[in-house]
Amino acid sequence: MTKKFSNEVQVWIRYGMFQMQQGRLEAARNLMKRSLKSLSKQQHVTIISKFAQFEFKYGDIERGRTMFESLLSSYPRRVDLWCVYLDMMIQTNDITTVREIFERAISLKVSVKKMKFLFKRYLKFEELHGSSDTVDSVREKAKHYVSIFSTVE
Repeated sequence: MTKKFSNEVQVWIRYGMFQMQQGRLEAARNLMKRSLKSLSKQQHVTIISKFAQFEFKYGDIERGRTMFESLLSSYPRRVDLWCVYLDMMIQTNDITTVREIFERAISLKVSVKKMKFLFKRYLKFEELHGSSDTVDSVREKAKHYVSIFSTVE
């Protein structure tokens, strides 16, 4: 299948998911390396992101974190990657680490629309997992961001 459809991202993703679900972690990891050789550079982010998600679900969480961290160091302004990473980390219930990731995300220089989305996610997370103090802290950070942005214009 991967030989005939070597340039199809979904074939690699589905086969990798199958390998991970079957517990063949090393085979899936090798498959990701093969896929990166076959696919164009534009598709690498998609593949690495998906395989990192598979690591979170079926494999080693720490390896998934490392994969996302390397992606985010290369593409720091990709809010979609930050959101997927945060979703995966929230599922691990490591609240302190999730807060650290949110703090890194809201310190980025991205568009107002993307920052608004990040602050909403952060606020929702704190409402579910934090105290009233942490919720207030996020609101203050959002107000501070708005005040800085409004003085720039």
